Amino acid sequence: MGAKHSQLFLVIRYSILKMVAKYSQLLTKRGLFFCILVGGVFAIYFWGRLEDFTDVKSLPRRKLAVPSAMILSLDLFRMPFMGMVSRASYTKKRSVTPMSNLDSLLGSTWTWSCEQNQCVRHMLSEQRRPRVSLATCTMQCGALPLWPRPTGHTELSATFSKFRLDCLQVSSAAATPKVTELLDRAGGIFLDNLKALSWQGQGRYQDEVRALEAFQVKVSVSGSSSELEPYLTLKTDEGYRLTVRKHGKTLRATVTSGTFFGARHGLETLSQMIWYDEDDDSGILRVLDNATVDDRPVFPHRGLMIDTSRNFIPLSSIMLTIDGMAASKLNTLHWHMTDSQSFPFDSPRVPQMAQYGAYSFDETYSSADVSSVVEHARVRGVRVLVEIDAPAHAGVGWQWGPVSGKGNLTLCVNYQPWRMYCGQPPCGQLNPVNDHTYRVLGDLYADLVELTRTTDEFHMGGDEVDLNCWAVHKEVLGQSPKAKENPRETLMELWGSFQVRALEKLMVANRHVMPKAVIVWSSELTKPKYITRSPDRDSNLELPVLGSIAQHETSALANYATEVGRNHSIRKDLFYAPIPITFRFPCIYIFMININMYLNREVFVVQVWGGSDWADTADLLNANYRVILSHVNAWYLDCGFGNWFGPGPGSCGPVASWQTVYQHRPWVNMGLTSEQRALILGGEACLWSEQVNQNSLESRLWPRAAALAERLWTDPDANMDGGGATTAQQRNVSGIQPQRSPDNIDWNLREAHGRLSLQRDRLVGPGHRSKCRLAGVVPTKSDAMSEFFGRTQKKMEDQVQSQVNTSGSSNCSPVTSWKSKFSLRWSTSGGSTCSPVTSREIMTILEWSKEYRVKEEDESVSRGSTS
Repeated sequence: MGAKHSQLFLVIRYSILKMVAKYSQLLTKRGLFFCILVGGVFAIYFWGRLEDFTDVKSLPRRKLAVPSAMILSLDLFRMPFMGMVSRASYTKKRSVTPMSNLDSLLGSTWTWSCEQNQCVRHMLSEQRRPRVSLATCTMQCGALPLWPRPTGHTELSATFSKFRLDCLQVSSAAATPKVTELLDRAGGIFLDNLKALSWQGQGRYQDEVRALEAFQVKVSVSGSSSELEPYLTLKTDEGYRLTVRKHGKTLRATVTSGTFFGARHGLETLSQMIWYDEDDDSGILRVLDNATVDDRPVFPHRGLMIDTSRNFIPLSSIMLTIDGMAASKLNTLHWHMTDSQSFPFDSPRVPQMAQYGAYSFDETYSSADVSSVVEHARVRGVRVLVEIDAPAHAGVGWQWGPVSGKGNLTLCVNYQPWRMYCGQPPCGQLNPVNDHTYRVLGDLYADLVELTRTTDEFHMGGDEVDLNCWAVHKEVLGQSPKAKENPRETLMELWGSFQVRALEKLMVANRHVMPKAVIVWSSELTKPKYITRSPDRDSNLELPVLGSIAQHETSALANYATEVGRNHSIRKDLFYAPIPITFRFPCIYIFMININMYLNREVFVVQVWGGSDWADTADLLNANYRVILSHVNAWYLDCGFGNWFGPGPGSCGPVASWQTVYQHRPWVNMGLTSEQRALILGGEACLWSEQVNQNSLESRLWPRAAALAERLWTDPDANMDGGGATTAQQRNVSGIQPQRSPDNIDWNLREAHGRLSLQRDRLVGPGHRSKCRLAGVVPTKSDAMSEFFGRTQKKMEDQVQSQVNTSGSSNCSPVTSWKSKFSLRWSTSGGSTCSPVTSREIMTILEWSKEYRVKEEDESVSRGSTS
């Protein structure tokens, strides 16, 4: 039947064409216009689909399934473009950013040459053959194509060899099975990254004559048993040595290191020496075939903080962020998981936290989720630090205390006006005089220690404690004479005691071992007044009982006190005196605080978030505290996108470009001694999520986080050459500066621009969706919305309804304020190429307002008036 139908169709088609040819002179202008119109529509259609095709010049002929009526119409005048379209065939898309056929055709008329260490474009001619693509020219010309720049001796050739993936062999060797397993997994990731460079899969290797017969990669780890522990610490040696040598048609690359993490970094560097030439459709990759790299980082802590409490970030986005960190050799993911807006951690020991604090059942992180993130990160050389902020920024999730007979675990939840009780809405602060608060913290710490397996570092939060929240509760402040005479100092001492008791719970959770670095945010408690003086031991401060401590906890504290006491000139009887099972505040006060006021500098590390021109950093270094830098004016990646809770430009700004991130070297002009310089463990870039979700996460992070990576790995200065030490025969990088050029150009920054552009392309290739220009993201116009928090639900609704006004958009991953989502019946303007960001605490503000109104009627606590 099919054959008969086909023959019948051909007969009908032939008859119609014959009739049209015979009576063509009878065709009216209208009929001819109709035929041209139909043909034009199809021409536009196929031209738009041309981007899905590969190089049309080399593809086999394949007829397209076009409806019969269309064939009849097109046959009437034989459109010229049909010859081109009929030869097109769909093939598997490349993993890298694809070029359209039009780009390929236009690009084939150009070639690139290296002139004065820069790639210059020329028209393709007989004198300039064979054609050199921009990708190949960039890898051979000028600065070393590595990010971050190596710190040690580096030699890199300008010659390359071609190889096929099936000729690549990766082998590993280590002293312990655990490290060998990790090396094998890292080798698999290395291969996966290479597969992502090209489409790979058709097997049409057309250039096998010049390709390598074997590409052998050997990774070895040799070190003592302590160095071979496959967990990253502040003492881990992340250095490596990479050599690449060619022997005939065999290329051998060797990576050696004392630890797994150094070896992994070596594989990452090797992958950056391999590229895919988009003009070569043979499916063959290229690699620089002679190299020596000695490399190790300057700072041990190179971090990135992401916030998943304001807006829930899916696990897939977190994994992808870790992939980008590994590509840039960042080694610490600071996961700010909880805050006053939500508590998405589904704790095995305290399941009530997620039940009361998660946005929804689907927006939680189970223990299996956390373990998968930790394991995904570990094999990529990244440690995971999960922060449960305390005592401030703790509201939603802690409300279950009264119904469980544990009393108020948190205070000031959703109090109004919020500016009186917290730094940003919604309010919430842990109850420091409730024993159950510390027991719950201890259970949460135990969960995190088991899941993250990070025992030398731990982040306790500790920022933006508002003493007014505690002051309005009489059971917290107490009735002692000193509390009445100096309530502020009484509350500061209470805050200090909270950190002491939380620290003891952490030590018990960590198998009675004190972590080497307990991190807290800079705050009022880290000011010179509280880190350089000792309190009055004879003070008879009377505060409520803080609770009882089990016998094993008491022993752990005694051991810790004995250890610390050896390093401090303080009275020994404060540590060796008998310790009662039931502690009252003066006992803890004498027992722990005299070491270094509230925060012992042998244990605590302060993450400084204030501006680089603030005195915090210098004060802490002068007091011999270790610090991690996250200066808001340079390394806060969420700044400059408007105020999310009211009118005005926002709490920080402007947007920090990658140049600002890269050039920030606060330790240079501070006049530090070598000992003080050693106290700077590193830094972190911070991305708070009030106006960020998974759709805008990557565009906010990259490539700016990569700029931070080189600053912390290499810390290049203006006197460094254009890419490290090289031999003159291999690559001349000393002549990057043209002979005649302005003196005010930062050549180190210009050289970094080209390498960072390459790194950005590498991030996009494996799947990152960063679309920002390298010069930095463009800020949105500030959102404008008047204060919407009020006593009653109606007042809040009226304010929001009358004052919502979201305006403006950004040229790069624009921010659509959460107000656009919140406006259920109010229109907004502006747009975004990504889905709008929704701050989830706003979605529940109506419910909070109801709770607050009921609470206000029932509670007798005086909290001031609301305007």
